[in-house]
Amino acid sequence: MIFDEYHLNITNYKTYSSLGLAIFRSNFYNINNNKINIIKGNLEKEIRKAYFGGIVSMDKDLNKINSGYFYDVVSHYPSVMLKPMPIGNPILSNDKNIENYFGYCYVKITPPINLNIYLIPYRYKDGSVSCPSFPFKGIYLSELLK
Repeated sequence: MIFDEYHLNITNYKTYSSLGLAIFRSNFYNINNNKINIIKGNLEKEIRKAYFGGIVSMDKDLNKINSGYFYDVVSHYPSVMLKPMPIGNPILSNDKNIENYFGYCYVKITPPINLNIYLIPYRYKDGSVSCPSFPFKGIYLSELLK
């Protein structure tokens, strides 16, 4: 079906994402209007550190929360792809005002004391992830920080 519709051999693509990009570039993309920058190497490795999967754990004792709901949203990340995304060549800045950013930021986070739920994820050296109550550093998408 893919070959009949888009003239692409699906065995040349390892993931749905790479096949989707190939379909877009070969059938809908006009290079004269805009250029898709493909980020590789060390910069790609750094940006990937800001990616966290679905986080459904909390560090605090849930008995302290009187009432509330905890939602696990299906297909949240694909729905976000309809919103603006950081594009273009990276620009380095030392501006400390988060409102001036739309992209990836290296930050030190000091969570407020006595929260019942911490929301910013942290990846430990062993690869595990939690939302800690202690200060930590990392790279994060500016919109998550806001």
